[in-house]
Amino acid sequence: MNLRICVVALLVASGALAQYSPPAGGGGGGGSVNSVFGRTGTVAATTGDYTAAQVTNAADTSSTYSNPGWITALANSKISGLTAFATLATGASSTYVRGDASTQPLNIAALSDGSHVIVDSATYSNPAWITALANSKISGLTAFATLATGASTTYVRGDGTTQTRNCASLTDASASCATDATNASNIGSGTLPSGRLPAYSDYTTVSFSTTPTFTVTARTSVENFQITLTGNVTSSTLTTTNATNGQDIAFKICQDGTGSRTFVWPTNVVNPGAIPTAASTCGKQVFRFDGTNAVAFSPMVTDGATPGIQTATGFLTLPTGTQTLGTAGPGVGAHSSVNLSTGNGTYAVVGWDTNDWDTSGGVLHSTSVNTGRFTANSAGKWFMTCQGSLTSNNAVFVELRVNGTTAYAGNGTTAVGFNAVQVSHLLNLASGDYVECLFNGIGGVQTVASGLGSNSVEFFKVF
Repeated sequence: MNLRICVVALLVASGALAQYSPPAGGGGGGGSVNSVFGRTGTVAATTGDYTAAQVTNAADTSSTYSNPGWITALANSKISGLTAFATLATGASSTYVRGDASTQPLNIAALSDGSHVIVDSATYSNPAWITALANSKISGLTAFATLATGASTTYVRGDGTTQTRNCASLTDASASCATDATNASNIGSGTLPSGRLPAYSDYTTVSFSTTPTFTVTARTSVENFQITLTGNVTSSTLTTTNATNGQDIAFKICQDGTGSRTFVWPTNVVNPGAIPTAASTCGKQVFRFDGTNAVAFSPMVTDGATPGIQTATGFLTLPTGTQTLGTAGPGVGAHSSVNLSTGNGTYAVVGWDTNDWDTSGGVLHSTSVNTGRFTANSAGKWFMTCQGSLTSNNAVFVELRVNGTTAYAGNGTTAVGFNAVQVSHLLNLASGDYVECLFNGIGGVQTVASGLGSNSVEFFKVF
C-alpha cells in the first residue's frame, strides 16, 4: 500500500517531537508504510534516528573542525586550556610578551643573534664586518693637499700641508745636517764631528818574538804594524795573502829601555831603512805593496829626527826652529812685439821691447837699452823663465846666461816639427848680476814669432 509520508523535522535543540499522520484518503506513492525506524503506529522521532550529516547545518560533536566559518565569535571564557599571559602595563612600548607568557624588555641581550647587532651607543675599532666604505661617508677628515705628478721629493704632512723632503724637515735633524759635512768642499771652519770622520787605521801591535810575523789584512787603508824590541829579531815574515795591490804598509819599530836591539826585515820588504838604536826610540817607514813585495815609499824616520823632504837623490834635511821667509821681491814680465831672430848654429841674445808687468819701477828691465838683460838689484835667489815659438817647424835650442858668460839650464828640440821651447831656472845672483835668454837655430837662422802668446820672459826675486 502506498502511503504519502510527510516527514516533519524535529528540532533537536529544543527537544520538541514531531509527529506525522497518514494523509486522509491514503493513496499516492508507491505503496504503504508498515513501520518507521522499526516502529509501528504513531511514530515520534527520537535521538539517534538521524545523523548530523543527514541534517542540514547540523554540527557533529564527534567530529573536529578547523576554524569553521559558522563560528564568527567566541568568548575567551568558553576556551579551556589557554596559557595565562602576563598583563603588560599600559604604555610599556619596549616590553613584550614571550612565548612562555613571561614579559621581556626589547634589547640586544634578548636577541638570539645579539652578537651581530650594531649598537649606536658603542664604539668599534676597525670592525671586520666593514670591508669597504666610501670616503664621502666619513666626516671630519683633514683635507689633504694634492701633490703634483712626479713630485718625488714632496710629501703630505699630518696636518694636510705639503713638505719638501730635506734635512731641515727632519724632526731629529741637528743644525749641522743642513750641509753635507762629509763633502770636503762643504767644510768651512770649526770642529768636524767624529762621527763624520773616516775610520782611522791605528797600529796593529805585534807581540815580540825572535821570529815575528806581520799579517796584512784585507783593507783599503794603511796597514800599520808596531813592535817593541825586547831582544834581537833574527828573522821576520810579512804575510801579504790578503794585501791589495797598491796598499800602503807601515812599520813602527821601537827599542825598549835597553836599546841596541837588532831587527832582520822580512825578505819581501824592499829598501828598508836602518832602525834607530837609542833606548826608547822608534823608527817609522812606509812601504807600498806592488803585488809581490812591499817597496819603500818613504825613508825611515826616527823620533825627534830633523824634518826633511824625500827627493830622487835622497833625503833633504830642512832647517829646524822657526824660519822667517822674506817678503816677495820685485819682478817683471816682458815679451817682444816683433819677430825675434835666432843664431845660426850659435846662441844669440834676443830683446824684449814690452813690459807686461813690473813691480820694480823699471829697475830690473829696460825696453830701450840692453832690452835682452834682466838685472838683479839685490843679492838673493832669483827665478828666470823664457819661452818662444818659431814661425815654422824647425829645430831650436834656448838657454839662460848670467853676465853674458855662464850658461844655465839649456833646453831645446832637435826634431823638425816641434817649434816651441822653454827654459826655467832658480839662480843665485849677486846685486848687479844680469841674466839673458839666448836662442840657437839648428840648420840656419830661425824666427821666433812676435806677440805675448808666442814669446815671453819672467824674472823675479824669490828670497
